[in-house]
Amino acid sequence: MDPTPATAAEQTAPSGAGNAPAVLKVDPASQYRKNATLSEIFGPHVQPGRELLDVITKTYKVPSLKTLPWYTGQARTITRHVLNARRQETVLAAYTKSVQQKGVIRGVRGECWVQAPNQETGEVSYGALTFATLSEAFYKAFESADCEDYPNLMLTAKYGLDVLVFDARTPDSVLQFLNFASNWITYHNAFHQGAQTSFMEMILKVERAWGNFKLAHGISTRQSDYETKYRQLLESQFPATWTSFRHYEATRAVYNIVSKSGCLAELKAQVSDHCDFLSNELAHDSVIFCMKEILSALPAVFNIMSEPEKQAILLEAAYLCVTWMCVVRIPIY
Repeated sequence: MDPTPATAAEQTAPSGAGNAPAVLKVDPASQYRKNATLSEIFGPHVQPGRELLDVITKTYKVPSLKTLPWYTGQARTITRHVLNARRQETVLAAYTKSVQQKGVIRGVRGECWVQAPNQETGEVSYGALTFATLSEAFYKAFESADCEDYPNLMLTAKYGLDVLVFDARTPDSVLQFLNFASNWITYHNAFHQGAQTSFMEMILKVERAWGNFKLAHGISTRQSDYETKYRQLLESQFPATWTSFRHYEATRAVYNIVSKSGCLAELKAQVSDHCDFLSNELAHDSVIFCMKEILSALPAVFNIMSEPEKQAILLEAAYLCVTWMCVVRIPIY
């Protein structure tokens, strides 16, 4: 299974009917540069959408691979990609039960997107940008003692998984776009009902891309177009992640409050274990706005409290948002 990347150094995508010139062109110098931005790779007019997705697929797809076996020897062939590092135990449990009974049905749940392993660094597994939780559910079901009691599970193991493989050298910005593109492509597909992007993922990704972008382009707060560039980066690099710039700013505020109070790890762990991310009632922006209003009011009463008391109260306040998070309450005392 030696992946052979697409050979074209420059790809274009159709921009409309007739012979209209293509808008997006790949810069060969930035095509495989790990930290290149979407604008550096595809030009200043890059916008999230079908055209960009088509160009990415033509540029980075490994055409020789269409199906992967679940195991390479005794090792798992597919593992969770670092850019898809969510942990959602309630979703995993639901998926495991489904895979046991029904297997993974080809074509029904969309397409599995993976990044090929970097053989130069000794990697052997394919990183799942999509299907990560579903793949983990298969492995959990198949590696259980009673796996042979489920015929559809055994058929899934026999036939492997249909995949779209992207080159091991694909830049992080492209992989990040693919990770989020998969969400807005399937978001309204009721049958697919994938594990929705958690608000904790959104919090943890805040400012990372902007910090790197500022450093690479020498951007400072003294520049008059600072906020404009900020907004442009969010729109191009994180499409469909935040519903508005206000949503992003609220996310950043929550992240800063929780991080400075030393509660981020605890909050993330509780949400990862108990939040029902498959619930149709989960509204990311509502969770964030609610948390921001509640948590922002707490410092005014913190002066007379010890650090453990502050953390306990902050976490309890965060859990007040369970109406949207669908979390099973776990006492922290």
